[in-house]
Amino acid sequence: MFLNNPSTRTMFTQYPLHARNMVFTVLAYYSGLPGLFVGPGVGVSLLRDMAQYSVIQDQTLRTAISRAKGEGSLLATKDASGIIRYSMAESWFAFGSTATYHSQSAEGVTVAVVNEESATATSRNLVRDLLASAGFYKLSASTWIRGLVDSNALSQALEKAGMGDLVLFFACPVIDQSVQSRLLAIGDIPRKAEKLRHFLETLEKFLTAPVLIEFDEARRILYAGSFYFELCESGETLLPPSLLPPDYPLTRLRDFFGKWLAEHSGILASYFEARNNNKGALE
Repeated sequence: MFLNNPSTRTMFTQYPLHARNMVFTVLAYYSGLPGLFVGPGVGVSLLRDMAQYSVIQDQTLRTAISRAKGEGSLLATKDASGIIRYSMAESWFAFGSTATYHSQSAEGVTVAVVNEESATATSRNLVRDLLASAGFYKLSASTWIRGLVDSNALSQALEKAGMGDLVLFFACPVIDQSVQSRLLAIGDIPRKAEKLRHFLETLEKFLTAPVLIEFDEARRILYAGSFYFELCESGETLLPPSLLPPDYPLTRLRDFFGKWLAEHSGILASYFEARNNNKGALE
């Protein structure tokens, strides 16, 4: 029924949500936003409800959960009633938070150097995924870069995950002219600006469309939130603000989505409480 809405159909067609991203978006919003934590962990019923809304099949959801558990990014525990509850591994939450809450005014860059020789194939891939989730851009096989950030939390998360000796972080608060030019070339600002403008237009129509089903607004926030994080947070950490053009649409996007989320946080919390009822199972 909701796909009969042109705005919803446009969002789903142009921005199809993958199962893994959906799972981590639900986990992040459930446990990571002030005032939205309503229980001990995410049950299958909540993930399945959001998956069905996002046109994701049970088998696809089951595979995404299994793979995330296997790589260590997703934790599964049983509560006192024997219900399986899912949560994000601390290292993944720390790295994702770095991208979401990075400074809007800090200048300079942070460089991450990966010790490829000491890493196994599994740990190497995991470190790469973690760095990407924190907004780092890959310059070479072992070198990653992003806008200046306090890397202490990242180092601590890697230590707790047993990978502290695999990555070194270097803060570079001053960027010379040659590096600025390179960053601008990597950033491809005109293309990204157009991409953000299109997403803002689609996002506004999607979130403000008439409500068709119960908790429609909450599910829309989660669906759009996955792409908001990808495009406006982890995908927008390379360049210091001073290098961005005045008409760059990132601030408008952040202001709009941030205000919408604040105004609808109560609906999102109600959705979590109503749908995280532990009925059904995937395993």
